[in-house]
Amino acid sequence: MSLRAFACTIFLAGLILLPGCETMSAFIRADGTLDCQALYARRCSQCHALYAPSDYTDGEWVSKVNRYGPRA
Repeated sequence: MSLRAFACTIFLAGLILLPGCETMSAFIRADGTLDCQALYARRCSQCHALYAPSDYTDGEWVSKVNRYGPRA
């Protein structure tokens, strides 16, 4: 890969990733904790209907958050 292609790849990755990083601050409460319910409602509903907490066991939720959380 040429230096120019590498630089373009890094630039495009930044454009894709940066907006997600900036919007995470919208989900931080005044006490510094993450508002998971708001994050779930806003970010996860972009790809699928929201699930009720009772739809999965605690272990299944942990697995799903670990798998899909980075996309949020």
